[in-house]
Amino acid sequence: MAKLPAGQKRRQKELKRRKKKKHQEKKQQVPTSMTFMDLPPALPILSERLVEFAGRLLDESQTGRNYIENVITMVVGCWNMGAVTAEMAQVMRRAFSESFSEALPEVFQAMELHFDSLITARRYLYADDPRYIISHTVNWTGTNDYYLRIKCINLPDEERFSGRVEGAEARLLSEAREKMKGFRAPPLTGEETRLKQLIDRGFDLLNDNTTQTGKDAPEVAACETWLEAWDIIKKRYQNKPSLDTIGSRIEPTLVSWYSEMDMHLLNAALAKPALVEKGITFFREFLALFPESHEGTTKAYREAMAMLQFRNRAYDDGDATFNALVKDYPDSAWSYIHWGDAYNPTFPRAAFGDAPVDSERARNLYQIPIDQDLEDAEHAQKTD
Repeated sequence: MAKLPAGQKRRQKELKRRKKKKHQEKKQQVPTSMTFMDLPPALPILSERLVEFAGRLLDESQTGRNYIENVITMVVGCWNMGAVTAEMAQVMRRAFSESFSEALPEVFQAMELHFDSLITARRYLYADDPRYIISHTVNWTGTNDYYLRIKCINLPDEERFSGRVEGAEARLLSEAREKMKGFRAPPLTGEETRLKQLIDRGFDLLNDNTTQTGKDAPEVAACETWLEAWDIIKKRYQNKPSLDTIGSRIEPTLVSWYSEMDMHLLNAALAKPALVEKGITFFREFLALFPESHEGTTKAYREAMAMLQFRNRAYDDGDATFNALVKDYPDSAWSYIHWGDAYNPTFPRAAFGDAPVDSERARNLYQIPIDQDLEDAEHAQKTD
């Protein structure tokens, strides 16, 4: 069984950091003069209202627990920002964006375009609800099933957003209702349902070791299932510049999938060589079909493709891909580091297709981010 190379171990740590939920409720600067009050009897259960408020972002999108929990946290933030005064909302929005963009960049990127619609909807479509959420927990009862436990307080009138429906505000209310018509996307089509089932199945396989042998077998099975899903994706969404803006309830599922595909496919191809060429084809097709994907995804996929090109013994292609990467992302240490890994004799050669070792070239590539004092350059210093 092939040993996981150090470069991939670093990438796995990076993925775990990206997915880790660092954001805490204290980041959102709760107004200081709030008091506990009895709830109006006509208001619905807040957990149910919150799911309704989230619309297509949660409905039929239960793929990846970390992703769902992070989306719920962002929806809660938007609910609270839409409840308070405009001045307080601006303060909260800055703290909210700074925290999430750093801790969860890919989920934040996928969610940020929805923030204004959610906040506007909270202000005008849920204006009757004085509740402010002070804490929430997601309790999982199955692979795709969960329930929310929410603690809240009532905001006094002076702490709430005061939107009088007259003049310009009346027009804003009308615009908000029109936005929400598009925001609440229609149910999944039959093909999208099949696509979601395949992606869900892949995530289930990653966590199921009962019917497979070998520690790499779950990733192989998951990636083979996801490549089957890819055949549907590339045909159905070929006219979309990015999977982040397809306007369907399947969108969060796709974001959850593609944010992890590169890491798992690299590992699976190490265990099953037949996946090497399939992986190269996948990355090339994805990058060509969705040129407006998030920059982090584009960069990660290009790096993964270069590594597979080396593993496929297409060394000139691998060098060309890495060379283009460092030109397009000169401030990124990782492109230099992974390129150096390909020539480092201390790395398991199977990870890079038995590429000819070149210690001097590896050291020179590692030295570039150190000399330029790039972020994460310390990882190059630890590589001999």
